[in-house]
Amino acid sequence: MAPLITHIVVGERVFARMASWPYGPFLLGCVLADVNSFTEIDRRRTHFVGRPAADGEVAFSQSCTRFLRQLSSLLPRPWNELAAGDQAFVGGYLCHLAADEVWKRFTWELMHGLGIDSWTHFPVPPGVVFTAFGVLTRQRLQRPEAVSSALVGVAVPNVLAHVPHSAFQTMWEITRDHVSDGRRPASYFDLLERQGRPKSEVEAVRERHEQYWDQAVALIEDAGEPERYLQAAIRRGLEMMPRLWTG
Repeated sequence: MAPLITHIVVGERVFARMASWPYGPFLLGCVLADVNSFTEIDRRRTHFVGRPAADGEVAFSQSCTRFLRQLSSLLPRPWNELAAGDQAFVGGYLCHLAADEVWKRFTWELMHGLGIDSWTHFPVPPGVVFTAFGVLTRQRLQRPEAVSSALVGVAVPNVLAHVPHSAFQTMWEITRDHVSDGRRPASYFDLLERQGRPKSEVEAVRERHEQYWDQAVALIEDAGEPERYLQAAIRRGLEMMPRLWTG
């Protein structure tokens, strides 16, 4: 999965080009598809595919398609009868899946370029790279004030049946501050604390970030990122969004 902040940046640009829904619920959909990372819900249930190691090429291309195929069974009523806020949340969810398809290919290509086939052989701790990618993409928000304003007090729509609404709400309570800020690694450490991680674990994460931060940023920038990834994710999102209406 791409960092939560990165999903916000992709969502901002996709929304600006094609959407006329309420902004807040759309951004929530862009974030909350990763509810599996904050609950015991299986990733195949939330993303409709597994990871490349298990699913191969399908992981790069079928998450959105499988979601759309099942969508009518996930909704409380037909798509065209949904309230605008409910449509917006579903649209953001689809935008998240599109961005993750691109993310999985991006990370596979990054490892291939480094001559490795596993995150365990990565030259920098993957978690630090992940956080750095989010911080670097946060700098590319075009209207950060509008994003922050849209997320203030927004309610999580209860429209998708494959995940309990309470799970979405719990994730949002944990991630709200991080998503609204995300300009520095410290917001990620705060998220871990709100998630209930042991203090010793959070401190170890903090120390790894302090040690490897500059290397992680350099690795990302040397690969021509994050803009190359963002452009590909936005293209995929814009390609998939119209299918909410066309099936």
